[in-house]
Amino acid sequence: MKGIDPREESYIVDSCGWIDYLSDSHLAQKYSRFIENATPETAFTPTIVIYEVFKKVLIQHGEEEAGRTVAHIKAISTTIDLTGPIAVSAASISHQERIPMADAIILASARYYDLKLITSDTDLEGQDGVIFIS
Repeated sequence: MKGIDPREESYIVDSCGWIDYLSDSHLAQKYSRFIENATPETAFTPTIVIYEVFKKVLIQHGEEEAGRTVAHIKAISTTIDLTGPIAVSAASISHQERIPMADAIILASARYYDLKLITSDTDLEGQDGVIFIS
């Protein structure tokens, strides 16, 4: 798989990546090198990713497990808040590219901070700055 060295470049793991990793899906191994090598200096997590992962784990495993999962994400990455400039950029991306809101916010966050976006979400495949996992 082509991509980046998670120890040398900064990146965002998309919500789907976290969910695939946590559920040990067929893509979990491909995401593992980014998640298991994550540090707050190289890995960044938009707040919308925290929302989506917390919600999924909450539904499947309950609030305690969801809380532990988010605490882990926050410990190994730097949180990116949704700011005005990112929101405006996301709205433009969503409109121009016909990308759903959450995906557009994540992509706009990556572009704003010049980060690679690691994802298997087909809505983001082919976008500049995206490393697509298939």
